[in-house]
Amino acid sequence: DKDEINEIVKSSEISNYKIETIRTKVEFRSIDHWIDCDVKASPIAEEISDQQYSELLKKARLDLNKYLTEDQKVRFNMSAHIVTIE
Repeated sequence: DKDEINEIVKSSEISNYKIETIRTKVEFRSIDHWIDCDVKASPIAEEISDQQYSELLKKARLDLNKYLTEDQKVRFNMSAHIVTIE
């Protein structure tokens, strides 16, 4: 949420910044790769057991297949907020 990011940056006492929102296409080589990137790059990586991760992958393969292309890659559009200091 752009407002939440704005509050975080303000609280860090940075005064000369801008927040830009871009829309982009994201691609992963598979559902497993997508989940791996999301989990391993987050704080949950230290908390999730191998068994929990395995269960997450099973559920993701079922629930997220609507994002698969004919070549079995995952593609979707998303927004990203970018903070730059001027």
